[in-house]
Amino acid sequence: MTAEFTLAVCAEMIFTELPITERVRRIDHLGFQVEIWDWTRHDIHKLQSTGATFSSMTGYVTGDLIDPDGADELVATQSKSIAVAARLDIPRLKAGASDKAGRSDHQEGSHSVDVTA
Repeated sequence: MTAEFTLAVCAEMIFTELPITERVRRIDHLGFQVEIWDWTRHDIHKLQSTGATFSSMTGYVTGDLIDPDGADELVATQSKSIAVAARLDIPRLKAGASDKAGRSDHQEGSHSVDVTA
């Protein structure tokens, strides 16, 4: 039995010499869905205009999952990300164990949690 998978490529990590909208177009043209991270750095209207299928994005603006105050801040900013996810038809939001500055609650790297929109 062969399982089918939908593959996505992170536009933040590939074709970095190009503007983000061109990265998204290339990824889409290659047949992959697109993942983005910090949506606050991008023009959402331009991302919409690419016609690409987005798989996921960061689901908060500030905060972290390291301590209670950071978690409260993360939850408080989720509504902004949910609104953007709706505009881009993104079904999944990511919440990482590290904050956007790279601070982590463990040494081995960060984990992420899917929060289905």
